[in-house]
Amino acid sequence: MNNQRFAVIGGDLRYSYLCDFLRADGLEVYASGVLNRSDCCFDTDKIIRASDIILLPIPLSRDGETLWMPHCEHTIRLADIFNSDLAGKTIFAGAVSEPLLQTAQKYDIKLVDLLKIEELTLKNAALTAEGAIYTAIKNTPGALFQAKCLVLGFGRIGKFLAGELTALYADVTVGVRNVAEYKTIAALHCTPDQIYNLHHLQSYDFVFNTVPSLILNRPALEQISKDCLLIDLASMPGGIDFDAASDLHLNVIHALSLPGKIAPKAAAAMIRNTVCNYLKEEHL
Repeated sequence: MNNQRFAVIGGDLRYSYLCDFLRADGLEVYASGVLNRSDCCFDTDKIIRASDIILLPIPLSRDGETLWMPHCEHTIRLADIFNSDLAGKTIFAGAVSEPLLQTAQKYDIKLVDLLKIEELTLKNAALTAEGAIYTAIKNTPGALFQAKCLVLGFGRIGKFLAGELTALYADVTVGVRNVAEYKTIAALHCTPDQIYNLHHLQSYDFVFNTVPSLILNRPALEQISKDCLLIDLASMPGGIDFDAASDLHLNVIHALSLPGKIAPKAAAAMIRNTVCNYLKEEHL
């Protein structure tokens, strides 16, 4: 791995720290479209050709057509990256679509979705939960202590979030589809509820959604208190009817990419470790 050259292209502040971590490991690193870096090369094609390992954003794209480069004035089309010029190279990215995986296979590109590697997804979930709590505290005059909180979904993020809220002495209810999860939720000292038949919606001070499909529609939102803060952690389109929430004058935050916003240095270290461990395990 020490003889391989890395290209870091696009992304948020995590990717600036990632450049620093890789260079501290003694690796040769090129950067393009990365925030706060004076060493960026804007000839992306040149650094792609010169590199063996290419690190692209998490998420790879927001619109399905261009690389996610929120801090860069110019754009890069995914179709201009994923072509025969990348044959034999290894690319790491996050939230990769199935059509793009097929395109990579067609051109003999080894495309690795970082968000499908358990080592990173678990740690990413922990940072997302921490970021959700930070977002809640920052955006309300109230407190989580003894607050009534609803967590929708009990996946990786939901589990971390429910546990951390309980540790802060919040009164936590978890909405799930599967009643088989009720015992696990109760073991965390939380109250289980059916996600599509939620009770006492008017009583919550905070609602956190982790489910990437519509859960809180207009009829459900009409029951929410105007003093409640709703935080949607799910990827687009989220689990809250944002138009209805706006009509009802509810306080809603769609908190995407929290690790990159709240803890970019820690998140970058996790990406670096995951990439390096993968390369060692695959003998790349």
